[in-house]
Amino acid sequence: MLKTLDILIGVATVMLLFSMVVTIVTQAIISAFQTRGRNLRDGLADLLKQLDPAMDKKIATDISRALLRHPLIGGKWGALGTVIHRDEFTTLLMEVAAGETTTDISTTGKTAVVKLLQKNGISDPAGALKKIRDIALQLEETSPQLSNSVRHGMAIIQEAKSEYVAKVHGWFDQTVDRVSQRFTANAHGITFFVALIVAFAVQLDTIALINRLSTDEPMRAYLVDQAHAISKRAVESESVPQKNDGGQNADQSEITNSLQNNGLIIPPKMPFSYDSSRTPKFLWELKPNGNQLLGILLSSLLLSLGAPFWYGALQSLLKLRSAVAEKDDQQRAIRQGTDQDSAAAAQAGS
Repeated sequence: MLKTLDILIGVATVMLLFSMVVTIVTQAIISAFQTRGRNLRDGLADLLKQLDPAMDKKIATDISRALLRHPLIGGKWGALGTVIHRDEFTTLLMEVAAGETTTDISTTGKTAVVKLLQKNGISDPAGALKKIRDIALQLEETSPQLSNSVRHGMAIIQEAKSEYVAKVHGWFDQTVDRVSQRFTANAHGITFFVALIVAFAVQLDTIALINRLSTDEPMRAYLVDQAHAISKRAVESESVPQKNDGGQNADQSEITNSLQNNGLIIPPKMPFSYDSSRTPKFLWELKPNGNQLLGILLSSLLLSLGAPFWYGALQSLLKLRSAVAEKDDQQRAIRQGTDQDSAAAAQAGS
């Protein structure tokens, strides 16, 4: 039982360290390509199309992009915002139509917003905005215990009661839920792609790793010790190890060197260089057999589960190992006591 647990702990330790790389690279890609903001932009464009089916898809996308670049919603350096509340969306469209926004939106987009509001019962967006602000101030005076978002929402329902507000209230939450689902699916796809690249780059073969750990007791013991060190450091810092600090970097470097020295991973080299004849010469080529390819693909799937998953799995395995080891010690003590009693009885009988 302990041997099986040690093998699982060794695999979880290796997966944790490499999945931290996968997590960091994935987060960098998501941030660089504004994946969350782009998904929200597309979701808001779909909502605008729901409010006005006659609106052109490109115009709806341009309007959504402009809203998410609003100074109070957008990110740094013109990045798309990743969060917008229902009441913000409702009033921002009215501000665009009333010409009261600093959002950089085209004339075509503004015209489309005006038509959308007119079709849904808001013919005077500027007047509606003034009434909403007045009621919000009155509510702040009479009901200061209410949050600002609640007061604003109540003011919108009271002073801009229309088909427009009804449609936004009816579809906004479902739209955000679907945006979240699409983002999650995209993030999983990116994570698996990065995990695939990492697994192939170092030729991490889970099947070979398990086979090696099943026969190499010193390697098992080493990885179990490293797992305890990682767990202890994470507990002391009270955080899941997702980013590499100094100690984690040392752990990863030491374990990586050990895996490399034992032939369980092969560090990547430059993809190619040029020899004297200027002919491209590949320095690293992966030509796995069937079993190795299967092991690398399995590693990709396991790494795509992410560092938090493997940290939780490692903690659970270490607790289970501690309990099993304690039980084994107790049984060994009982057996030793029984043997001593038997020997004493035999000696007394003789």
